[in-house]
Amino acid sequence: MMQADELLSRLRRVPGVAGAMMVTAEGFLVAAETGLGGRAAEETAAAVVANLGKGVGGALQRLGRGELKHLAVSGAGGRLVLVRAGSGYLAALLDNEANLGLAQLELAGAAVEAARKMTR
Repeated sequence: MMQADELLSRLRRVPGVAGAMMVTAEGFLVAAETGLGGRAAEETAAAVVANLGKGVGGALQRLGRGELKHLAVSGAGGRLVLVRAGSGYLAALLDNEANLGLAQLELAGAAVEAARKMTR
């Protein structure tokens, strides 16, 4: 089975992916390769990712749209894309030039492996 760090490194090799992290549903950081400026910044980002996932996931449920599959949020400096990974989330930070479709495809594949780690 692929280790969390290997999984994130593989995602980082996708063109335009500037960082990636695995996060529990409670917002705890499992692993990260983000370049956000250290562990404290990554732990804060992990909490934000989990809250986004829970909030949007809950809203989708209440609106009758089913469970969250993926979420993409765009900002002036790029995008945050997150996908469900078992009981947690896998998130990627994308540059503006990144191919969103390719990144989502790679994230979906990686989420299957990440889900195994989240449910252990």
